[in-house]
Amino acid sequence: ASNFGKEAIEPYQAALPSEEDREAVFSQSINMAVTLRKGRRWCVCGESWDSSKDWIHHQTAKAPMQAKRIMDACMKLFMFALMPSEDLKVLVGAFKGPLRLRAGDLVFRQGQYVPPEEPALYVVEVGSLRGFWAQGGAPTPGEHVRSFGPGHAFGELGLLHDAPRPLTVVARTDCQLWWIDR
Repeated sequence: ASNFGKEAIEPYQAALPSEEDREAVFSQSINMAVTLRKGRRWCVCGESWDSSKDWIHHQTAKAPMQAKRIMDACMKLFMFALMPSEDLKVLVGAFKGPLRLRAGDLVFRQGQYVPPEEPALYVVEVGSLRGFWAQGGAPTPGEHVRSFGPGHAFGELGLLHDAPRPLTVVARTDCQLWWIDR
């Protein structure tokens, strides 16, 4: 019997304020699993991590509205949706920035790998960006497939594992981004 169901989220229910929120997260998880099986990816796996290292988390000061925007964006991502609130606060504090970009600046290119100390996951504070996908051998940047604006997060796959970026992301307007490395 599979443990992928409501019983899989029971230990995290205290982090979600209402039954409606819990149902929404459960529905999102099921929809994501179904979507992933239909799309290009079957699953996403993280790399192993050596917790024995003397790890100290970095904290960057943020205005309350900046921290809220980052938290709200993170809560929309499947990998943070059920994270306990105390851990989520540590995560939000670890975001660095803001990184300021000009219209036309490249954030990252499809096929690039994310080194551990480089920005992996981004949250848009101000401005808009466009994501492009070039299919096998097509010239970059490729076809416009995604847009990102204030409160959107992107680059989550680069945070999880050392794999090539699936998109090229370019600033459409002047932007300010918060980011976290692996």
